[in-house]
Amino acid sequence: MIDHLPQLLSTGTSAAIIEVVIGLLVVIAGVALLAEKLKIPYPILLVLAGMGIAIVPGLPVVKLAPEYVFLIFLPPLLYYAGILTTWRDFIANIRPISLLAVGLVAVTTVIVAFTIKLLIPEMPWAAAVALGAIVSPPDAIAATAICERLAVPKRITTILEGESLVNDATALVLYKLAIAAAMTGMFPLTDLAWKLPLVGAGGIAIGLLAAWVSLQVRKRVHEPAIEGTVALLTPYLAYLPAEWLHCSGVLAAVAAGVYMSRWLPRVLPARARLRDGYVWSTIVFLMNGLIFVLIGLQLPGVVTELSPIPAGRLLWWSAILAGVTIVVRVIWVYGQAGIPRLFSASYRQREPMPPTGQLFVIGWAGMRGIVTLAAAMALPVEFPYRNHIVFLSFALILATLVLQGLSLGPIIKLLGLGDDGSTVKEEREARWEATQAALARLQAMSFAEQVPPEVLTRIRESYDERLTVLSRVHVIDHAGEKDDVTCPIETLRRVHRETLEAERRMITFLRDQNVIGDEVLRRIIGEIDLEEAKLA
Repeated sequence: MIDHLPQLLSTGTSAAIIEVVIGLLVVIAGVALLAEKLKIPYPILLVLAGMGIAIVPGLPVVKLAPEYVFLIFLPPLLYYAGILTTWRDFIANIRPISLLAVGLVAVTTVIVAFTIKLLIPEMPWAAAVALGAIVSPPDAIAATAICERLAVPKRITTILEGESLVNDATALVLYKLAIAAAMTGMFPLTDLAWKLPLVGAGGIAIGLLAAWVSLQVRKRVHEPAIEGTVALLTPYLAYLPAEWLHCSGVLAAVAAGVYMSRWLPRVLPARARLRDGYVWSTIVFLMNGLIFVLIGLQLPGVVTELSPIPAGRLLWWSAILAGVTIVVRVIWVYGQAGIPRLFSASYRQREPMPPTGQLFVIGWAGMRGIVTLAAAMALPVEFPYRNHIVFLSFALILATLVLQGLSLGPIIKLLGLGDDGSTVKEEREARWEATQAALARLQAMSFAEQVPPEVLTRIRESYDERLTVLSRVHVIDHAGEKDDVTCPIETLRRVHRETLEAERRMITFLRDQNVIGDEVLRRIIGEIDLEEAKLA
């Protein structure tokens, strides 16, 4: 693979490749800063920036090598998404997530295939199905970014993120079957019934095994550079074996990330978790930025290859495709929420109908992105109607990012959706319990060990202040009552570490008992890790 890396971006010389990559990284940083100032999701501006760069005369032409798109970009992005998943909330919303990630993907694939056959009758069915599979899975990056900024109800973000973890696997199974059908002339529908669960289960098993092996290695390696390298390789160690064994590499990478999110707070030291957070957030941001810029860079070249087709016809096809995918999703979201409750009184009582505004936001948040681009670019060069499929995929990405991405924020505000306060409540409860656990550990140490009173006093004061804030009880600070005492520094550090570890164990226990979610755990564990890092 190393010998062929220059082919990833075929721009001529190796020097040109380096210049292009550095230039794109500068563009990503600048556009992301502008997007933050304008309060616009950065994927939208990055796509537009890529299109603008592509039409600048004299710049080298950038083309993605299809065989590397999935391999380089997907594993780390999916792995990181798995790490950020709140497993408790995912399980609690498994029904709507499954209906979106499996049912909607399959329905969208079929409806898009029939639609495109009406528009382009000469296109083979296998190619039409491939296009349907390519455009069926939404990308939740822009949607979740908007939801987090506007503090919408937690359930909306949970469903959108959970859907994005699973829908890629469903779409890629259909995608691979369509490619095989186009190349062999046969589309074995019977294979789908057993391949989908088998491929999914195999991918999950391989991902869990890869994550377990990676974690065992990281526990035993004390050199930060080596341990960090193993961490960065983990998504590829899950993805590649799954693909070699014809299982779902997507679910393998996601499963590895979910496994790590459950065990990292218990197993690894604070410095490793802090490093993981900073490194992965930077890598994922750069990869997201590159992929969205590359979307824009590729579009002018694709349009040029379809120049014999009138521009009006291309725009008509694109508008119909975008309209169909958007309408199908909105109808499906309302249908899967309303139909079961219409026929089951017990289900209506157990789970009341979600608010109409929440349903509409979930239905409208169907922006296409990374997976659609990667699947379109990874089509074999000899695939029938490849240029048509790539163009329509790109057009749908652009249309949904701009139309839905820019309008989602105003729609959320118009519907009056606000934060339900569940995360804040969980966080406050978790902090209270962690503080009590730390004080209990401090009390036990005062009885069992010869700890200087000044050490106990200094540490206890910080926890008492925290309890005061959490309980919202106003305490008057009497000037002059605090004495300056000299604490044995090593003893102070050791006792403080013990109390921090008691906090960490309590937070992990609350997460394991589903009292709090992984989002709250990550936030508080991160603060504890920073506090421990200061002791060093």
